[in-house]
Amino acid sequence: MNHLTRRCFLSSSAFAAGALALSQVKPARASHPGIPVGSTPGLPESIDDQFGRVRRVIFAVSDGMSMGTMTLADLYCKEVLAQDSYWPQLMRRPDVRSGLCTTHSADSLVTDSAAASTAWSSGQKTYNTSIGYSMDREAMTPILQRVNGAGYRTGLVTTAKVTDATPAGFIANVPDRTMEQEIAKQILDRAPNVVLGGGARYFGDHARSGYAGRYITNPRAIGDGRQSRSLVGIFSNDHIPYTLDRDDDDADLLGMTREAIEQLDYLQGGFMLQVEAARVDHAAHNNDAISMILEQIEFDRTLRYLANYASDRDDTLLLITTDHGNGNPGLNVYTDSARRGLLSLANAKRSFDWIFNELRERDPRLLNLGIQREVIQFATGVPLKNSDLAYLNPKLEGRANLFYEADSVSSRLSSLLANRSGVAFSSKNHTSDMVLFSAVGVGADLFPPVIDNTDLMPRLMHLMGVERMATGADAMVHA
Repeated sequence: MNHLTRRCFLSSSAFAAGALALSQVKPARASHPGIPVGSTPGLPESIDDQFGRVRRVIFAVSDGMSMGTMTLADLYCKEVLAQDSYWPQLMRRPDVRSGLCTTHSADSLVTDSAAASTAWSSGQKTYNTSIGYSMDREAMTPILQRVNGAGYRTGLVTTAKVTDATPAGFIANVPDRTMEQEIAKQILDRAPNVVLGGGARYFGDHARSGYAGRYITNPRAIGDGRQSRSLVGIFSNDHIPYTLDRDDDDADLLGMTREAIEQLDYLQGGFMLQVEAARVDHAAHNNDAISMILEQIEFDRTLRYLANYASDRDDTLLLITTDHGNGNPGLNVYTDSARRGLLSLANAKRSFDWIFNELRERDPRLLNLGIQREVIQFATGVPLKNSDLAYLNPKLEGRANLFYEADSVSSRLSSLLANRSGVAFSSKNHTSDMVLFSAVGVGADLFPPVIDNTDLMPRLMHLMGVERMATGADAMVHA
């Protein structure tokens, strides 16, 4: 018979006591077997002094931005535009907190935008496709509704449809993100102070009946009625066009953001505003390298304006992040080929979306290889052979057995162009990567270098004086 030594007894007793203590800690909500949950990191001793210090929160999102996306945009700025990108400069400032954020949803290691936005908005993990619904299928109060109830103004700016998952997660409650007509109705019913973006097909006369605010379709008219307590500006039938495809009359992210902040400042009082560069994600799904880079650069220019705005005030916090990675793009060639590849991207005139829309609109009886070559070469600036065009058709007999998530017409076109640019993608889908975040302004020291997406909401609520954040043992599980 084995006898316990005193040391073994003490060790086993300590283990048992620890196990008992752990068993009494409230488990993190909305966890899923096999999915890591994490915990709220330690808080600075000054947390109580920071309650209610922030009156303006700007939540800036480059949707679907992998680290490779930011790197490519930075390289393109330096090598092609002969200028520095702004976000990396911003992170060098000693007063800016930057780090990594985990993004998994409750039912998947790879999140979608709906679950990610809901995590930011509610502080809870939920299932992919959920907009403001818990794992128990119960509606949770969206963050803009929460702060509005505390007297704050609210706003949304996006280059997507305003009914898309990321903006919707801050204002709406639907069990599935595809319910965009209902999301539009809730936006109008809940009447944020300013909403700017695309998605006119969901805002017809019937949908707008009963809406007492101001509805506009021309971005130049935003400033004509500052006195309106609720402004909805919808500037395209679907998403706002890519930077490459825009006309002079189209809305852009920086312009909409300036107008939204001027509108919120005119109404006075504090506010929370989400600003989303949505088309970074769309271009990454298409493996459209140059469109993705230019959308990221537009976001970067908007950040410069936002950071200057936040730095000029003693009551403003700018939070910059993304909801997930997408496609993991990267520059994959050596020597001077890398620089020449980046320079070749500057020859593009239109996005992949434009290419495929243009080909769909052509008479199919006239759609031969010559016309396909003409359209694609005009848009990309890259000459193609007949064998290249044949490779683009995924319905060809005997096609290569490629990784399914990287096998589409757009990803095949991207692969062909990668022979020239050196920029390649791992897939056309979201990734499980941790993502970058930066906090600028008042309360930035509440954000540690590694955090979960559910940990942002309780910090924001504390800083805005809406709800005190848990400390001590209660802080070791998600709020």
